[in-house]
Amino acid sequence: MWTMAILTLMMFFVITGFNKTDFNKDFASFDRAFVPPLALTNAGKVKPSKKGMKILMQNWETLKAKYYDANPNDPQWKEDFDKMEGQIMSAGEIVKGGQDLMKAHEELEEIRIITMEMRKRNNIEYFIDPLTEFHTLMEAMFHTGQDNSPEDLSPDMIEDLSETLAEAEALWKKIGESDFDPTVFGFNEQQT
Repeated sequence: MWTMAILTLMMFFVITGFNKTDFNKDFASFDRAFVPPLALTNAGKVKPSKKGMKILMQNWETLKAKYYDANPNDPQWKEDFDKMEGQIMSAGEIVKGGQDLMKAHEELEEIRIITMEMRKRNNIEYFIDPLTEFHTLMEAMFHTGQDNSPEDLSPDMIEDLSETLAEAEALWKKIGESDFDPTVFGFNEQQT
């Protein structure tokens, strides 16, 4: 059974025309272009956001050209690439206008989820995906605390927070124990 699963996975990468290491390296390169405008739009910095979006759009074109047609076995593959492009273009227009950068940030945030789900669906492990999952849990806890005073927390809310915290702690432990391949992200020993 395991042999069949391994052969199927190997055939996936042969048929689709890319291998896991190259794919992850290319996505790491994309993330180096993606993270700055994600952070800068969140910080409301217009001029650096414009510069970051320009770099992101160029990097996106390269990634899309290489991988858009690379996986005919996944019927959602091209749809995901189209969604990501829509999010990037929408964020780019918002940033170009210099208004409501938080809206641009929200457009870009969606890309993290799309790419994570795409990789999960195709059994591609990528170090950043568990961090994205953790971020989602952390953000849920943060907003509950930010939006409510202690007196406003119902027993159900407290139970939800406890469950989310337990899930976040387990995931954080898993992240700490996971293998990190610094070469995928172009890190030298000092950077690692």
